[in-house]
Amino acid sequence: MIDTLWDESIINGVDTKETPKMLLKKQASDLAIITKQVVQAKVTTEMEYDGFVHCFDIIAPVLNYSNNTAFCIKQPLETDFPLIIYRGVGVLEVDKECENLDDFRQHLGNIFKSRAMVAMIQNIIKQSI
Repeated sequence: MIDTLWDESIINGVDTKETPKMLLKKQASDLAIITKQVVQAKVTTEMEYDGFVHCFDIIAPVLNYSNNTAFCIKQPLETDFPLIIYRGVGVLEVDKECENLDDFRQHLGNIFKSRAMVAMIQNIIKQSI
């Protein structure tokens, strides 16, 4: 065992259940599969003084890898929730606060099925072929 002053529960207490970031990355992967790689997405994460900011970027590989930040979420440093969805960054306008994973999943579905998001993805596909 390593002689350390750190609490051993740092590693032992890591929860491996689905997290907001994992859900975002799964949706990014699904988009590439659904569009046969014509439209892709990536999730970028930055750490701020009071939390993490995860942004969901839409990427058009055929169009010089142009990208557009569709939305970002802000998550507290010490827990997954509550988190805030900032949808004014790219194609959408209303911010939402989510108290749990089911709430977050519902709001993500609304974003991905929104008229603005669907129109943007369809237009990227048309411009790419």
